[in-house]
Amino acid sequence: MSTTHPTPDKGTARQEQFAPVSQPAPMTRTKLDACRDPETNLFEIADADERVAFAVAHRTGVAQDHTAQTEREALAVLYLTADGEQAVERWVWAAGEQFERVDRAIVAPADALEPTDARTKRFAPIVREHPET
Repeated sequence: MSTTHPTPDKGTARQEQFAPVSQPAPMTRTKLDACRDPETNLFEIADADERVAFAVAHRTGVAQDHTAQTEREALAVLYLTADGEQAVERWVWAAGEQFERVDRAIVAPADALEPTDARTKRFAPIVREHPET
C-alpha cells in the first residue's frame, strides 16, 4: 500500500517511507525524562568517526515497509550534536508518544550526520536540557 502510487511494485519507488501526521514538536523536560537513559557514558564509547547526538524534537507518522507490505505507527526523532551543527533523524516503532522507546542520546556515525538548517537548528537549545551534556 502506498500513499503516493496505487501500485508501488510497478516500477515506482517512494522516496520516503515515513509519512508524518504531525508537525515537529520539541522534546520537553517531561518527554526527555520519559526517554531511555543511555546505558553508558556515550562520550567514552564514541570513536573518531562517531558523534554523540541528543534527542531534541519528534513527529508522529506512519512508516511503511513496501517489501513486507506493512505499515506501523512510528516516531521520527531528530537528534542534534552538542554544538547544534549536525543532525540525524531516527525512526522508533512507537504508537502515540511512547517516549520510553526513544533513546535520549545516541552515538551516530559521522557520515550519517547532516549540517543543520534553520528548521532544525531552532531545536538546538534543547540540547542543554540533557543531563548527558
